[in-house]
Amino acid sequence: MPRRNKKKQRKDERRKAMQRVRQEKGWQPSPDVEFVDDELTRDLLTFIPEMGGDQPPGLAAAETLTDAVLESYDLLDEPEFAMIYFHPTRTVGIYAELEDERGVTEEMLNSLSEEEEDDLFFDLMEEIARRSLTEELQEEILDAMQAVWMRVRMQGDQEQAGRLAGMMMLLGSEAGEELWAGSGIVQAILRRSLDAGFELLDIMEEAGALRMDVGALVQTGRDEELQKKFLAVLAKYPGLGDLVSEDEAVTWDRGVQALMDGELYLGIFTDEELEAGGDLLSPPVFGNSEAEASQARANIQKMQQYVAGWLTPEHRDEVRGELLTMLEDEELAGEWHPFLMALLSDLDDEDPDTAVAFLTAAFIGELTDLAEDQLDQPGKARG
Repeated sequence: MPRRNKKKQRKDERRKAMQRVRQEKGWQPSPDVEFVDDELTRDLLTFIPEMGGDQPPGLAAAETLTDAVLESYDLLDEPEFAMIYFHPTRTVGIYAELEDERGVTEEMLNSLSEEEEDDLFFDLMEEIARRSLTEELQEEILDAMQAVWMRVRMQGDQEQAGRLAGMMMLLGSEAGEELWAGSGIVQAILRRSLDAGFELLDIMEEAGALRMDVGALVQTGRDEELQKKFLAVLAKYPGLGDLVSEDEAVTWDRGVQALMDGELYLGIFTDEELEAGGDLLSPPVFGNSEAEASQARANIQKMQQYVAGWLTPEHRDEVRGELLTMLEDEELAGEWHPFLMALLSDLDDEDPDTAVAFLTAAFIGELTDLAEDQLDQPGKARG
């Protein structure tokens, strides 16, 4: 995977800054180097001087670069890597799938020697990384490496700068593609992610919510002790909170869209309530995109106002009952279990607009369903 290209101006500014650092620290660039103005190449040559010769680098140089990548576990301690994770609970799921695929059981493990068990574990970990690595995560790791490289150069750590330059060049090249999954830093990130995932799953199991994703865990049962445990895990693994926020956003967006499309049907409103709200809407405007968009926004605002007026304490209790009924039935809740848990929590939010948001989406979906039903069955009784 090629490294991300940098703008020329930014590179020139960095080059000048690095030249000043080299002068202050007494660094001297290797002579007769083709890419004499490339800081990364110069640092690489301090790590593997033989790569600057006329002949292609030999086996020893290749092994040095490969070893640097494979033994890069220590980079996890650098602050630039503190926020990088594989998705914790998904990696645990992949781990479990692999154990099933390969027939890993307690009895099998007991029959293995310590060396065989280690080999099995490393093989599983490498395969998990292979299945979980994305281009985005690879870019994130390379960006973190570059940030560390720039920092250690400024600090005058020539040895570490050269090592990082070598790792970045190898991992950013086609030749390094096969090394990603087994690289030390990727394995270190994966182990940290799995540790966090197992701790989260312990809390989820205690909450009786094993089918929930990480984002929905925030909403579980509003149990104070579970919330404390969950927050303790977030504090133990800095950066995990960002993943939770991303999960929540994805869960919410998918769920709201499903409500509007009628894919997720809550059955909250009666036909009479839907018709009363529908009568407030203006007919659509065609032929002018700006007018169409303006009319759509106005109609959504009217539906929000209607739903806000409809949401009495009695109706709030009815909605809560519908949500609880669905959550108690695995078949009804299905893949929407995390979203329904979020709705249950939002229903009790002090800000009434929070509940109105998802109820308006449900209203749109149910009104559309009613209209289609009436078109299909013109003589159907209402109510």
